[in-house]
Amino acid sequence: SRVPVYKAQRRPRHSQTLVPEVGEGQLAMDRHGIVKSEGPSHAHLHRNGLFLVALLLAGLCFLSFDLGIMAEHLEPCHEHSIARLPEDVGDRSIEPGPSACEARCKSTPGCGYFNFWPPDGGCALAPENAATIVPYYGVISGPAMCKATGDQPRNSSRKKWYAMDLWMIDGQYYDFRPLMSWHPGTKLPLMKTKGKDVSVLIRVQHLSDRPLKALQKYAVDSSLVLDETKPLEYRYSFEPDGFYMTAKDRVQKHLAKLGVKKPRQANNAILTKIGVNMLLWAGSWYRIAVSPFCAYTCLLNMCSRMVLTGQAHEAMHMNVLPQYPVVERMFSRFVIDGILCTPIDSWWKEHVVYHHPHTKSNLDPDENLKQAIPVWRLTNATPWNPMHAYPLASTAVVGSIFPYLRGLTGHIPRTLFDSFPDVRREGAIALASLILLHWLPLFVQKGKRKALLAVFLSSMLASYLTLVAFHVNHLFGAADAMRNAESETNVDWGVQQMLTTSNFYVGFGISGGLDLQIEHHLFPMLSYHIQQEVQPIIQQTAKEFGVPYHSYSSLTSGIIHHLSYMVELGSKPDDATLEIHREEV
Repeated sequence: SRVPVYKAQRRPRHSQTLVPEVGEGQLAMDRHGIVKSEGPSHAHLHRNGLFLVALLLAGLCFLSFDLGIMAEHLEPCHEHSIARLPEDVGDRSIEPGPSACEARCKSTPGCGYFNFWPPDGGCALAPENAATIVPYYGVISGPAMCKATGDQPRNSSRKKWYAMDLWMIDGQYYDFRPLMSWHPGTKLPLMKTKGKDVSVLIRVQHLSDRPLKALQKYAVDSSLVLDETKPLEYRYSFEPDGFYMTAKDRVQKHLAKLGVKKPRQANNAILTKIGVNMLLWAGSWYRIAVSPFCAYTCLLNMCSRMVLTGQAHEAMHMNVLPQYPVVERMFSRFVIDGILCTPIDSWWKEHVVYHHPHTKSNLDPDENLKQAIPVWRLTNATPWNPMHAYPLASTAVVGSIFPYLRGLTGHIPRTLFDSFPDVRREGAIALASLILLHWLPLFVQKGKRKALLAVFLSSMLASYLTLVAFHVNHLFGAADAMRNAESETNVDWGVQQMLTTSNFYVGFGISGGLDLQIEHHLFPMLSYHIQQEVQPIIQQTAKEFGVPYHSYSSLTSGIIHHLSYMVELGSKPDDATLEIHREEV
């Protein structure tokens, strides 16, 4: 007998239709009928997605480089998007660059400042007494003697100073430029406040009065100052026996008793929270970008974004790692420039220089009095219009796409092709942040619906909740009542902060430090764990002075009260109130 030989035969054609589609983690059969396990499938990824992202990033890097003829760097005293008015010195001319516009100003009698528009090369001159400084997108402005800027005062041979190079405190001029190279808070606070009245800011940014006393040696004779700085109009007081100075004295004594020598330094728990959330954010975002959709991963990424935003807000105040300012700034810049898509220098100026010292006043940019976002009515001091009638919808939409607004409103396209590399770099960073930190799943994933859902749950929902958490702290009825009490003068600065600020309780710390805004506003120089330490002192002092201490039982309670007040602001006032608003306008 012969031993039969079996040859491999192909399976019938009809059997191929019975084999189920192999997915991720399933078993598969090879052509010899052997069962084997397959690894993760990448069928959900777009083949050219990563290549497209890399190509876009390479293009952005190229745009941010110095491109020779079309590139012109800003001088140290040039300011971007700031205009000096009135423009009544000579006629408007066309110049090749800001240096030529500056030279024209220098050779024109009576010219103190120049304004240059890169898009069309327009050059307009302003007199030496031009005190009005207005935000104006794209304009480059500066003084006539820009080239003489340095650590030494201008016109030092004649012992003269320009007001825009100095700082004003209680009507007295100071020259702090020699401090820029070794200021403990870095040179950013000095650069952003040069030429301004910092009487309130310097008092509320330092726990003791020692810095104010030490700065007296930098005082300048006011009779030798050319031009003038307009004194800040405010109604606050810092009486020694008032609420704020009493609370400040008690906090100083308490911290001295505890032996706290570095109140800005975050403790190990906060540093660990930052490190863990950075890892959670990076790991979850990678999984969102390259793995199949998972709602839990998206929500984990959302929570880490909220925590990091709160901690970056603390780092911007130098309350995390003040002994390592470069590391602290890198962290805050990554979150604020990247996750929030907001230039950190611009936000620092708005938040620290104007919002903190002048909460709920006409100087507070967070009030949206100029209607930069026309669908928001954040205070009853803003005249009502029909666009304000849908507060819940406008808050949800604007809050969700807040990081994208700069791109959607045309800011990024305008800056990407600006003639200044510094400006182009700002636009390139903003667009790269949107692609890498917000829209990456849309480029990489094949299923666009699930990719969009992933972006919504991680990026957009985090943006909305973070914005509402910020608004809960200041947008409520009692705060507006204090804001509108214009007849009250000489108000204790601390009382002003107490009446216009609110806390909320979050036991697990997802807010990243936004829950103690009363303590943060009163003492922005304290780290979060020190704010927790002095909270009972502030509560007791407020009770003694009869000052209310606003606090919600939870973030949810705060959001409900805030949205209810937004609905109230969005309701159409009666005709008499509308007429009053028109007269005020």
